[in-house]
Amino acid sequence: MFQVLDHHTRRNAEEGRVVGALLGSVQSDGTVALKNAFPMSHDDVTHGPQFQEFNHFFETMAALHNRVNAREQVIGWYTTTKASDTGKDDVSEDDVALHAFFEDK
Repeated sequence: MFQVLDHHTRRNAEEGRVVGALLGSVQSDGTVALKNAFPMSHDDVTHGPQFQEFNHFFETMAALHNRVNAREQVIGWYTTTKASDTGKDDVSEDDVALHAFFEDK
């Protein structure tokens, strides 16, 4: 999806990865239609006051998006990285926290 690629391409060099919300719809047969996305800051979403900022930003963006297109809902999240950025392909504590955050949405 162009928005995800654009978000990754425009990131700061020291940022390493980007995170965002995926929007779309789920059909009655279980088919997921991915239609949109919005970027999010993900600075340490697992601890402290940054989590409150992350949650507030998400709620604001989701509400604004819903005003424009009420038929689309949050269907997941994305993250991008290069293997050379981390040196490994392991799932981190932040990845688990992000998944738990979006699982409740």
